[in-house]
Amino acid sequence: MCRLYSARREELIVPSVVQLFGSDNVMSSYFAAVAQSRKNEDVAPRVDKALERLQQELAAAQDGQDPFALASLQAVLKGVNPSKSNVGFATRRLLTNGFKEYFRDEGVTPLASCWTRAAD
Repeated sequence: MCRLYSARREELIVPSVVQLFGSDNVMSSYFAAVAQSRKNEDVAPRVDKALERLQQELAAAQDGQDPFALASLQAVLKGVNPSKSNVGFATRRLLTNGFKEYFRDEGVTPLASCWTRAAD
């Protein structure tokens, strides 16, 4: 688990990036978003730019920073109502759409915003 601290110094416990990408839902959603985005000739170059930007953000990230916006993702995923939808399907759809949004915007839009948009 990864510990993050908010401005109010409240401790938030979210999955680490390794735990996140170790999940089959995240892996399949990530690669589905890459494949779907690369099909569109207009969006394909944006994927490379977004991945380069993400790599730079990860390299520059300091301890306690959250470049993948895991706290935001976790909050959005908590909003999935298990009585109204299949949680696994909703999770994969949210992740895929969030990554596609990130790629479409060339990584300019923070992932926290992409997760929130994907939930709408």
